[in-house]
Amino acid sequence: TVEVSLETMRVVQCRGLCNQNSQYHERILKLVHRNIKQIRQRMAA
Repeated sequence: TVEVSLETMRVVQCRGLCNQNSQYHERILKLVHRNIKQIRQRMAA
């Protein structure tokens, strides 16, 4: 689960199975950060 604040456009939480960080935690965070601009654009559409 990845939660992004729509006000600040920051990741609020990123959790895997049983609310633990998954082995892909850092990769997921980087992916979301790289695509924040696209998320913002789609919110405006």
